[in-house]
Amino acid sequence: AIMQHGSFIAAIDAIGTAVGTRGTVRPVVSDNLHIAARLADGRTVVGQHLLTGKECQALNVQIEDIWLVSDLQGTPCELPVATSETRTLIEDADLLCLPIGSFWTSVAANLLPRGVGASVSRAQCRKVYVPNPGIDPEMLGLSVLQATRKLVELAERAEGHEGRVIDTVVVDTMHGSYPGGVDIAGLRTAGFEVVDASFVGAGDRVQAAALAHVLLSLATTRAS
Repeated sequence: AIMQHGSFIAAIDAIGTAVGTRGTVRPVVSDNLHIAARLADGRTVVGQHLLTGKECQALNVQIEDIWLVSDLQGTPCELPVATSETRTLIEDADLLCLPIGSFWTSVAANLLPRGVGASVSRAQCRKVYVPNPGIDPEMLGLSVLQATRKLVELAERAEGHEGRVIDTVVVDTMHGSYPGGVDIAGLRTAGFEVVDASFVGAGDRVQAAALAHVLLSLATTRAS
C-alpha cells in the first residue's frame, strides 16, 4: 500500500477509505522501529511478536520496562519525535483515551516517542485510561493501579519532566476480570478519578455501545 500510494499517511488514508473508517487515523511516528522489553528475570526480549502471547507462547515472567530499538537485534535508536500533525490532533481533542488493548505493545508503546506526553498534558480535555477487563498476557503481575502508574512513568521519561497524561480510569468491577486487581481507593489516593461503570458482557466481551456512552459522557465534563 505504501509503494502504491507514495507515503505511509496516504496508504493509511486509502485503507481507511476502503474499510469505511470513521474519523482520522494517524501514526504517532512514521519511523520503522521495534519494541524491546526487559523482563523481571533480567532477560531482554526484542520484537512485539514475542511479547503479545499471540504468535508465540505467552511470557510467564512479568515485563518491567519497554523501549524502542532500530531492529530485531536490539540496536539502540534515537528517540523518535511524534509528528506535528499528531501532536496537534492530540492537543485539540475533546477526549483522549488510552484504550483497551495489549498493555505494553498496543497502549504503552504509543507514549514512548517524545512529544506525545507533552501534547497530552497540554490538552484541555479529559485523559482517560480504560484497562483491559479481560485476560491480557502482557499485564502479568500488574494491578490496574500499577499499570496506570507505568503509563504515566513512560510518558514522563520520554519528556524528561512530569505531566498529566491520565486523570480518569474507567473500569467495570462488577462484570470485568482484572487478574491483578482494581484498588479503587489506591487509584483515588494517587490522584486519579475512577469511573466504575457497566460495559462488559459475557465472557469479558466489551459492549461497545455501553463503553462509548461512558466515554462520551466524560467528554462533556472536566475531571474533578
